[in-house]
Amino acid sequence: YTQSSWDTLISALNAAVEVYENADATNADVMNANNALTSAMNGLTEYAPPATPVADVEYTFDDTLDSATEGVGAAVLVGKGERGKVGDALENQTAQYSDGAIVLNPANGYGVKLGIDPNTITNNTFTVSFDVTYNSITPNLATLFIGAQDQTSQLWYSIGNGYAPNGYEEANYMIWHNNNGAYGQLNSGVEIETGVKGTITAVFEGTNAVLYLNGEEIHRGTVPAVVGENTNFYLGVNAWDAIADVTIDNFQFYNEALNAAQVDYIVNDTEIVYDEAPAEITPITDDELTSTQAVVQQAIAVAQKWAGDQQDARYTLLTALNELVATGDGDVTKKITSEQATALQAVLNNVMDSMKVLGDKNGDGVLNVLDVMCMAQCVVGSASNIDDPDVNNDGKVNLLDVMYLAQVVNGTLDYPEESVSE
Repeated sequence: YTQSSWDTLISALNAAVEVYENADATNADVMNANNALTSAMNGLTEYAPPATPVADVEYTFDDTLDSATEGVGAAVLVGKGERGKVGDALENQTAQYSDGAIVLNPANGYGVKLGIDPNTITNNTFTVSFDVTYNSITPNLATLFIGAQDQTSQLWYSIGNGYAPNGYEEANYMIWHNNNGAYGQLNSGVEIETGVKGTITAVFEGTNAVLYLNGEEIHRGTVPAVVGENTNFYLGVNAWDAIADVTIDNFQFYNEALNAAQVDYIVNDTEIVYDEAPAEITPITDDELTSTQAVVQQAIAVAQKWAGDQQDARYTLLTALNELVATGDGDVTKKITSEQATALQAVLNNVMDSMKVLGDKNGDGVLNVLDVMCMAQCVVGSASNIDDPDVNNDGKVNLLDVMYLAQVVNGTLDYPEESVSE
C-alpha cells in the first residue's frame, strides 16, 4: 500500500484500540472509531506507480490508412451518413493527405472507420486522443463519432465539436452524447479556433468522462455508457450530418482510463511523477494471523453476551476488526503488521478479562444458580475446565466452594479476591 493510506489506517486503528480500552467511552465514541477504521480500511490504496501508457491502437495517417499497431487492420474510408446510418465502405475512394495528416471534408466525400474492436473494451473504460485542425466549422459535425453504424438505438458519443447551440461560427470543444433520444453535452466552453492544430483527449471510465485539450483538462462530467458489441469508431462522419472539414493525425486508443499525468505524457511527453512511497510494513505470518483471528472471534463471542446501550456499537467495532484480519477465498488479505497483531491480541485479551463476571463458571456472561450447579458438577467430577474452581481460595475444591458461590449468587457474600481461609 501507499505510505499515506497506510498511515491513515494505523492512526484509525490506534484510535479504535484506545476507545476499545476506555471503559468510559460513549456509544458515539465507539461508533465514530468504527466508522473511521472502516473508512481507512476501504481507503487503503495499492502502491502502483502509473505505467508509461502505450497505445493499444494507433493510426499516424502518414500517407497511409494502415495502423501503426501490429495485428490491427487498416482504417477504412466510409461514405456520408444518411437517415440514421453511417455510410458504407467506399471501395474505390482514395484518401487525401497533407503534412502527415488525413484530409476530411465534404468535397472529398469520405470519413474514416477505425479498426478498434469494441469487445476489448470493459465497462465503457477507454481513452482516445488525436490531433485535429478545424478548417471550417459546420453545425453538428462529428470529429470523432463513437457508436453503431445503424443509429436506430440513438446511442453515441460525438467528440470534438458536435452541436453548436449558438450557431456554427461559435462552436466549442465538447463531448456531445445521446442515449435513446436523450441528448446531453459536456460542453467545455472553450471555443474552437479554425486553422489552429490542437490535441483532443477524451477519457471514459464507466459513466464518467474527462475532456482534455493539449493535455490540460477543460471539462468533466457524466455520460451514458455507449460501448457495445456493434460500436464503431469513426472520424469525420456521423449517421446524419455533413462530413467534417478537418485534418486529423496521430490517433491513439488506449484500453484504459488514463489519469491526468498520463494524458500530459502522451500529449506533451511530460515525465510522469508519482508522489507516493510504498508503506514500510512488517508482514504478518500466517500463524500470527490465525492466532489473531482466533482472539477476535473470541472477543466477538464475549461481546454477544454484553448488555447495555453500548452492546451494538462494540459488536460492530469488533466486526470491523474481524474484517481487518479476515481471509478470503483462499487468499489472505493481510492488512496489519506482526507488531500490530500482537498488540491487538493483548488489548482484546485485557478487555475480555476486564469484562468477565466473577463467579461465572459456565461462561454465559451471567452469575446465577446455573453457575452453582456447574460448580457442584465440578466438585463431583462430572464437569471440568471450570475457571477458578477454588472459590473460597482455601486451596481445595469441595462442597464449601459450592456453598460459598451460592451465597455470592444470593447476595450475602462478595466473590473473594483473596483467600478467605486467612
